[in-house]
Amino acid sequence: MGSWRAAAVLVLIGAALLPHGADAGPLGPGGPGQEGPRATRERQAEVRRRQGEVTLEVDVIEARQSEIEAALATLDANVATQQAEVEEAQRAAAAAAQDLVEAQAAVAAAEQRLAELDEAADEFVVDAYVNPPGDGALDALSAGSISEATIKHELIDIQADSDADVFDQLREAHEDLEFERAAKEAIAAEAERKRQAAEEELAQLRAARAQQAAFAEEAAAALDRKLVEADNLASLDAQLSQQIAAEEAALARRLAAEAAARARASGSSAPPSSAGPGTIAPVPGGLASVSCAGGGAITIAGDLAPRLRSLLDAAAAEDVPLCGWGYRSAERQIALRRAHCGTSDYAIWHMPSWECSPPTARPGNSMHEVGLAVDFTCAGGGIGSRAGTCFRWLSQHAADYGLYNLPSEPWHWSVNGR
Repeated sequence: MGSWRAAAVLVLIGAALLPHGADAGPLGPGGPGQEGPRATRERQAEVRRRQGEVTLEVDVIEARQSEIEAALATLDANVATQQAEVEEAQRAAAAAAQDLVEAQAAVAAAEQRLAELDEAADEFVVDAYVNPPGDGALDALSAGSISEATIKHELIDIQADSDADVFDQLREAHEDLEFERAAKEAIAAEAERKRQAAEEELAQLRAARAQQAAFAEEAAAALDRKLVEADNLASLDAQLSQQIAAEEAALARRLAAEAAARARASGSSAPPSSAGPGTIAPVPGGLASVSCAGGGAITIAGDLAPRLRSLLDAAAAEDVPLCGWGYRSAERQIALRRAHCGTSDYAIWHMPSWECSPPTARPGNSMHEVGLAVDFTCAGGGIGSRAGTCFRWLSQHAADYGLYNLPSEPWHWSVNGR
C-alpha cells in the first residue's frame, strides 16, 4: 500500500479526465462528415436517381405495338430489379441498426462498470487517508500474541491485494470502454452508410416507377388515338380496322395489368368517380369541306382547308387519286364512351380506355376531333402500306402543305404528325 497506489490513483484520474472517442471535440475542416457544396450534393442525388432509369429509345407515338410491349417489359424488369435491391438494402440497414443498438448497450454496460469501479476506488482513497495502511505495524506490536499479530498481518496483506485488484479492474475497465466506444463509432458509421445506401436504392426505385408510369401514360394516349383510328376505318377498310382493334385490345389488357400492379405497389385507389367533365378544343377556323377531284369531299378545319385543297389539286394534276376523311365529332366519341364505359363524367372523360368494354378511347385524344388530321384514301381504298403510289407522293409533297405522317399509320397525316 505504498506510493505506487497514490500514483495509480493519479494516473487513473487523469485518464478519466481525457476526452474519449465520441466525447472528443468536432473534426476540423476537411474531416469526415463535412458536407460538400449544396450544388454538388444535388448533382450527386440526381445522378443516383437517374441510375434507377433505363434507356428507352422508343417514341410511343411512332412505335409499333411490339415495340411498346417490349418497352413495357423492359420497364417491368427494371422496376422488379430496383425493388429487389431496395429490399436487400433495407435488410442490410436494419441489421446494421440492430448492431448499433447492441454496440450502444455494450458501451453503456462498460460505462456502468467503470462507474462502479470509480466508486470503489474513491472509497479506497478516503479509507487510505483516514486509516493509513502503515498503522498496521503498530497494531502488530499491541497484539496479545504472535499468532494474533500474524493474523493481523495476513488481513492487511489480503486488504492490500484486494485494493490492488480494484485498481487493476479500473484500468481494464477504462481499456474496455475505449474499445467499446471505438467499436460503436465504427458500427455507427457503417449503419449510416447502409442507411444512406437504402435511401439511394429507394430513390432509384421511385425513379424507375416514375419512368414506368410516364411511359404507360404515353402508351395509354397512343392507345386512345389508335382506337379512334380503328373506329374511323370501320366503314372504309373493315379488315384493317379489325386488325388495329385486335392489336390495341391486347395492349389495353397489358396496360390494365400495369396499372393494377402500380396501384398495388403504391397503395393508391382509383380516381374519384365525381371527377368533372373534360373539354374539347374548338376547331380552328370552323369546319370547311374540301372536294376531291374524283368525287367526294373531306370535312376539315377551316384553317387547314386552303392547304388541303392545294394538295388535292396538285395530286390530281399528277393523276394521284387522293381523297379521304378528316373531322370526327367528339360527340360520337362521347356517345361511344356512354355505351361502353358508363354515364358519369368520370366514365366518359377520365376512365382509362381499357376499363371500358370494349376498350374505347377518351374524347379529346385525336387530331381528327379538331379537324387537323386527314386519313387519306387512294382510288377509294385505304393506304395500308408505304409501297403504293399515293403514299410515295404524299411522302414527297405533303410537308409542302403542312401535313406530316404518323409513321405507324401510312394513311394518317396531320399538322403535327400525330
